[in-house]
Amino acid sequence: MFGNKVYYTLIRRKKGSFRENIYAKNGFKSDSLDVKEAKDINVVKTELRKLLEGKLVLGVDLAEDFSALDLEFGDFSENCFDLQWHYKEESLSTRGKPIIERWSLKRMSHELLGEEIQNGVHSALEDAVSTAKVFREAYMKIMPKPCYKTPTSKFDSSDWL
Repeated sequence: MFGNKVYYTLIRRKKGSFRENIYAKNGFKSDSLDVKEAKDINVVKTELRKLLEGKLVLGVDLAEDFSALDLEFGDFSENCFDLQWHYKEESLSTRGKPIIERWSLKRMSHELLGEEIQNGVHSALEDAVSTAKVFREAYMKIMPKPCYKTPTSKFDSSDWL
């Protein structure tokens, strides 16, 4: 399924319920939320719940993605694989307290693949493709065994989104 859109839609939200007018960061303008062909957020949530049920969900900072859709991360966390859990830097503060800096998708793509992404307006589709590439071309190469095929795993590659 890599490279194919599985689910891609515009979401209709009430004004003020989303950080609009941050075009450089999220690609939304104040009128972006008024698109007639956009789906209501509650319809999208229902469709996503059905689509993700029992599937392995791969991403970067997944808790934030679920939060942006008003979905509880805990409802899906058992089936999630977040690359930020594996790509991070750990150090100590001047007071000896641990500091964990998780890598952004942009940094993963740059440092692990030598590719530049997220130049200009944010694209969820570009992020999805880049996340899959980091997982397949960087993370899977450092694993001694494929992480998706263990004797106790309930997932196989057909479960990937």
